[in-house]
Amino acid sequence: MSEKDRFKVLSEEVRDLSRYARKCQKDARKTMKDDGTPVTNVDMEISSSLIRTIGNLFPDANVVSEEHVTEYSSSRCWTFVIDPIDGTGVYTLGLPSYCTSVGILDSNKKAVGAFIAAPRFGLGEEELFVSYIPGGDVFVNGEKFVRERKEEGLDEIMLSSRLGCYDLSSFDKKARVIGSSILQILLVSLSSGIKGSVTLPCYAWDLASAVAVSEKLGIENVYEDGTPLSFTEEMLEERKKSKGLVYTAEKGECKNLIALVRKANSSS
Repeated sequence: MSEKDRFKVLSEEVRDLSRYARKCQKDARKTMKDDGTPVTNVDMEISSSLIRTIGNLFPDANVVSEEHVTEYSSSRCWTFVIDPIDGTGVYTLGLPSYCTSVGILDSNKKAVGAFIAAPRFGLGEEELFVSYIPGGDVFVNGEKFVRERKEEGLDEIMLSSRLGCYDLSSFDKKARVIGSSILQILLVSLSSGIKGSVTLPCYAWDLASAVAVSEKLGIENVYEDGTPLSFTEEMLEERKKSKGLVYTAEKGECKNLIALVRKANSSS
């Protein structure tokens, strides 16, 4: 089987497992992890299944999963970053804004591929499925996606759930919260109305797939000092959070988004 065909098998597995999550959503059993975040039996089942599938298809690759710790080596050609259910909190509430996500990093730890399946979060469809095989194009629900450049401005932005600590009363546009960092970053690329996203410091699995898609489509992901988001060994092997807030927007707009949050922070 060619490498491209192996990626296709994995993409279908991600989609099938997201539909399994949808089927199980009503009866999923929630517990709390040591860090105070929720996890369900469905998270664990999907994580185990994806680790097993990736191990069969790419036996020499790294797998970094939110729910399971596996052996990691910086010298491997591929690193697959798994979030079995991104948005577990909203998933357990019965809400639709969650997804199953696999981000793909190359040997330089650059995000170069992704499979994102949101079985109840469609853009005019019943579900959203994004497939980006390394070296290829981005496909949304089976169709090649061509992004149109947005008009200037930050009319609507996405925020992480806990960004309420910032006073955004001076922001006279719309700020939306959906409970999934992957989807909120992804929407900057896919939705013509969403102009930017501000994501709290989080883990590689909360970012990798959406960063791969957004950067393929010409969207920036940067830290407050303007440096590009990168996936470091600390994030992958040591499982640490990103070093700061992650700003996502059109090239040239990130500086305006950063200024907005700085102003909010200084007044809060």
